[in-house]
Amino acid sequence: MLTTRAFIDYQLLLKVQLLSLDIASPIQALIDKILKVFEQGQERMQQTAIQEKKRMFWEIGKLIKEDLLENKERAEYGAFLSKLLSLGLKINRRNLYQYLVF
Repeated sequence: MLTTRAFIDYQLLLKVQLLSLDIASPIQALIDKILKVFEQGQERMQQTAIQEKKRMFWEIGKLIKEDLLENKERAEYGAFLSKLLSLGLKINRRNLYQYLVF
């Protein structure tokens, strides 16, 4: 799969090669349309990735909150849980807290 930069470089190369041909204008118009679709697709993929990341954070926070509520009678459980999750998931405790407040 071509990266955006490689695709644009290839497009510029084609533009230079087609300048001497009579069909350059229609082909360039097609290239421009394809580039626009390509760029729009990349943008939609980025937006989808951002939305999925937010959903993931919310779901993680929900799972942790539910577990904390089930064990709320034990005051030390929250600190214990955060230490174990941090070790088990190999993420720092600050990130866990961010999931909780998300």
